[in-house]
Amino acid sequence: MFLGERSIPKGVDHVAVDSVAAARAMTEHLLSLGRSRIGAIGRSKGVTTGSARLKGFQKAMKDAGLPIVKEYIRSTDYYSRESGREEMAALLDLPEPPDAVFCFNDLMAIGALRACAERGVRVPDDVAIAGFDGILEGKYCTPPLTTVTPDLEFLVDKVLEKLVARIKGSEAVGERVKVPWELTLRESTLGRWSGVEQ
Repeated sequence: MFLGERSIPKGVDHVAVDSVAAARAMTEHLLSLGRSRIGAIGRSKGVTTGSARLKGFQKAMKDAGLPIVKEYIRSTDYYSRESGREEMAALLDLPEPPDAVFCFNDLMAIGALRACAERGVRVPDDVAIAGFDGILEGKYCTPPLTTVTPDLEFLVDKVLEKLVARIKGSEAVGERVKVPWELTLRESTLGRWSGVEQ
């Protein structure tokens, strides 16, 4: 049994969000707001969650006919608040900073919000920020965080179902299960009076 994006041997159960599709949809949301200089925090090497989300980000940018600016793609080994803060600060130091940033998890996005607050950069007026994971903390940070929210109840149910079946001796061919997700749109991209709070 495997969870998340990684190289999966044939015949093994795998439960994961389609991070490519979800990241593409979030990037398209940022583009729909009129943002065109979009950065990303969380790039990583190999077949990982970060590489899948980067792929979705790149697809949306290419479909929109926009360049993928190398300086706007920030890599980090740790998906933490502090790494998000550090990488966001680096983006803000650029001669022309991004007008939107998609962080590949919510913890980094919360760190990015902190970097903006420290610099007096207004979110989302100066830069829109979005995350991924739908953690509860994102609903209560300032401003509340736009994010990709996976259906965790579905994920847990499927993982338990597959594990119990294997424990009972099931020899069925491994199944790849895609976990449903949705965009949770909040003030970090839409603004305070959007009326869309979720």
